[in-house]
Amino acid sequence: MDPGMLDIDYIICSLFLITFFQIQISQVVGRIIYCNEPTMITDVYQFCKTSREKHTANMMLIRYFLDKRDYMTALEILDNNSVEEIMDCSEDLIQNAKLFDEMGLLLRNEPYIEIISCLKSRLRNSKRPGNRTFISLADNLQVCSQIRSRFYTKLKVSDLELPKKRQDLITTLLYSLSRDVSDESISPTEAVDSCKRIATLLNESKELTMIKFCKILSNNLKTFIECANYINHNENDAKSLCLMATLILKSTCPTANQDDTLDTTSYVNEAAQESTANVKDEIKCLKIAQKLTTKAILRARLDELLPCVEVFNWTMANFYMIRNTNAIEKDLFVETYLPEFSEPSTSSLHCLKDIINTYISYCEFTNRIHQLPMMIQHLCLGGQSLTAFKVVLTLKHSLRHFKNIDSSVMQILNTIVKQCTKQLLQKVCSVNRIDTELTYWLLISCGRNESIVFINHQLSIFKREISKFKALAELALRILNNYKITASKKFYMEMIQVSNWWIRIPECQIPMKTFFVSSKEQLLESLIHHHHVDLEMIQAFCKDFNFNVQCYYQIYLKKNLLNWKPEYDKVEAVNGNINIHFKTSESELLERCTEVVKLMEAKESVYLFINNLRHEANYYHYEVFSTIFTLLTKLNKNKDHRRNLLLLQFLKTYRRISKPSDSEMEEWYTLFPDSQTIDPLSNWRMPFTPTLFSSDIWKIIRPELNLQTYKIWFEVIPTLDNILNKNEICSYVIKKIVSSGILQKHTCDPCVLYPIHDHLFELIDKCVQNMTNLEMATSAVYQLVMHTPKGADQVNAAKLCLKYAIQYKESGQENDPALLKAFIKVQKKYQSFAATHILHICQIDVEKYSNILLEPNELIDALYTDESIIERADRVLLNCPDINKAVDQLGILFNIDIHKARLTLLESLLSELSSLTTENDMNSANIKRAAYICRSEDTTDWQKYLLKVGLGESGKSTYYKANALSCFIIISDVLTIEESTETSFDEFR
Repeated sequence: MDPGMLDIDYIICSLFLITFFQIQISQVVGRIIYCNEPTMITDVYQFCKTSREKHTANMMLIRYFLDKRDYMTALEILDNNSVEEIMDCSEDLIQNAKLFDEMGLLLRNEPYIEIISCLKSRLRNSKRPGNRTFISLADNLQVCSQIRSRFYTKLKVSDLELPKKRQDLITTLLYSLSRDVSDESISPTEAVDSCKRIATLLNESKELTMIKFCKILSNNLKTFIECANYINHNENDAKSLCLMATLILKSTCPTANQDDTLDTTSYVNEAAQESTANVKDEIKCLKIAQKLTTKAILRARLDELLPCVEVFNWTMANFYMIRNTNAIEKDLFVETYLPEFSEPSTSSLHCLKDIINTYISYCEFTNRIHQLPMMIQHLCLGGQSLTAFKVVLTLKHSLRHFKNIDSSVMQILNTIVKQCTKQLLQKVCSVNRIDTELTYWLLISCGRNESIVFINHQLSIFKREISKFKALAELALRILNNYKITASKKFYMEMIQVSNWWIRIPECQIPMKTFFVSSKEQLLESLIHHHHVDLEMIQAFCKDFNFNVQCYYQIYLKKNLLNWKPEYDKVEAVNGNINIHFKTSESELLERCTEVVKLMEAKESVYLFINNLRHEANYYHYEVFSTIFTLLTKLNKNKDHRRNLLLLQFLKTYRRISKPSDSEMEEWYTLFPDSQTIDPLSNWRMPFTPTLFSSDIWKIIRPELNLQTYKIWFEVIPTLDNILNKNEICSYVIKKIVSSGILQKHTCDPCVLYPIHDHLFELIDKCVQNMTNLEMATSAVYQLVMHTPKGADQVNAAKLCLKYAIQYKESGQENDPALLKAFIKVQKKYQSFAATHILHICQIDVEKYSNILLEPNELIDALYTDESIIERADRVLLNCPDINKAVDQLGILFNIDIHKARLTLLESLLSELSSLTTENDMNSANIKRAAYICRSEDTTDWQKYLLKVGLGESGKSTYYKANALSCFIIISDVLTIEESTETSFDEFR
């Protein structure tokens, strides 16, 4: 057998076996995937013996996980192979995606589109030939999917393979987009974004795509504006720029009479059609078209320059044919001199054509020239006065070249020129801005007298329109210069200068009539008064009108100082008080005034001038006074103003507590008679007046002094050392307490038993401690004592007075009789008030002992003879006076050895007993008084004393001892008696 036949049979057999095993492995893998065990992937690869079997298994596993949207697992299976296998699988997956796309199985195709970017990245990492084909196919699949999802169009990947199909697709998408714009289902910005998206997806130029879109789009100026702006910022090709400008003009121009195709050599081949769009959008479009054509000229090559200039001229021509309907547009299109609401019309073009025909026919039929006035009239009625004037002048100058011209023809032309000149002058002056050059030459053609008359008439008409008024005055000046007339030049020059100053001050508070009519000196003063000018402007004004600037420096400085007002906010404090927070500081005022003073000459007169200003300034504006004194110090260092500055510094930090007094308000209205109310700062600030430096300062500060504020005023004493001192301040504070009535009684009781104003007296004591004049301190407190209601508070006041009386005594001469007399007076007052209060506290009748209050020994004896003691002992009174307590306190008050006094009195009482004959003698009055005395101090000591006297060898009489033992029994209980005597109570008795 032929060996070649054996090889063929072997190959056929091998292919059969491969196909057989391929079918077998597919079935096995499919069965394993169907079972979906956790070890599914490992089980599949155990059956793969060859690379082809493994490829089949890989593809089946990847498809399985893609269908489940498990993209991570699918890509992991793909990457767990060799580079060649990864390339093979990626290519097969892309082919599968294409197959699904062509069959329209879009849902089956979605998983493949999701991982197609990953497949592309793996293909790019390989150098296998033919990869670019699959990468391109993958790109097309992605683009096809995105276009379908974004634009809802039926599209297959095969539609993107050929360039012509791509262009057809772009056109289709742009038409669909234009319909969305026309339906207003998307905004212009969204339309531009969609154009850019289409260009990006289909790999086209964004700018050319937008131009094609604008060509399809009809009369949507807002979208045109968005597209044109994008192209203007991103495109540099001259042809593209001009194409876009031409498309804009097609949408905005008023007429159309050319072909609808775009020529590559001449970009402007369509006239504009009448626009129905909004005028503002038309203006925006034409402005953008102007920018586009300007940029095209700058970027154009030499061979492109002429077409670009043609488009530019066409753009400008159409720009000035836009209707003029409002003030802003009239400002923009002043060159047209159109009356309000007029529109360019074809009648103007017909008139121009007729005039040209007239000129041409003159060569044959001279009588046609008589129809020219009617033609010019029609042209003027169409709003084309400037065009009519220029045409007539051109016609006149052209006809002069003819020989033997009829004089009547020239006369007609001259008449027409004169009429056109008058009409054009009226038109030029009626617009918002006057074309001064055109108006000047028109006036020159009218002659000297007529031009001056015309200008003066227009000045009277437009006296409230400053821009026109100024322009007409400048024209008058030019006319006078042309004819070398000097008579009225100063008049018009001042008009121009005043107009310039009115324009320079946009929000002038001076009425317009006053501004122009008042003298220039008064005007400058008014401008300074209203703060409309600064130093530079004052200098300029004086230079314009030839004034002495030094005089106005003084006025400016005066107004800055006297008219300065601080800015502040009101802030409510925690305690409810309203405080102020200043937003302005004096540094700005000082800097401004210093700048003026530096420019002023004759410093001595400047010093006097500024010094006089302080008498006119608002005395609540401390910053103004600080500035004045700082300037005075700089001008003359020999003059010392530190005292004023220190006082101002103190007043700035002080917060007023009183309202302005009547004298203060009277002084205010005397200084400022035109003011309706006093300055609101008076609620927080003290007036800075010369009174502060005189003995009348008390008129101002007296209401400010109290126990809380007096220390604050100590700070200003060094500044006003010859006027204020601590003694007077503190003395007045004490007197103010007396006059305020705060110490008046709050009850109807004749004597207040317990102190009410302890804290107040503590504050008073602290205040008086600042006084160095002890005589004044004692006198102030003594006055306080005399106006304090009887009782505990009066005792405290008297005690405080005695404290300073003692200091006063110790500080003076010991033998000074007046000093000693004053001390004794205070001491006795204190002792009298204190003794009275003690008796009141102890419920003792004060009137009964009033004559002996200052005789302590006699008072004590009298107290122990009081009948209340007997009544207490007899249980007649339940609420008895506490005489023992009163005696204890009196002993402290008068510095008496009260124990000794009681002992003496006790001995006297015990000695006065005459007998013990009956039991009733134990209840005798003296025994009861003696027993009451023994209940004072420590009763145990008295018990020991009585027992010792009664039982011991004291040398006392038997009667005395018996009385002592009787008294002992009265003050002792049974237990004490038995313990002390060591006998029973019955035996002891």
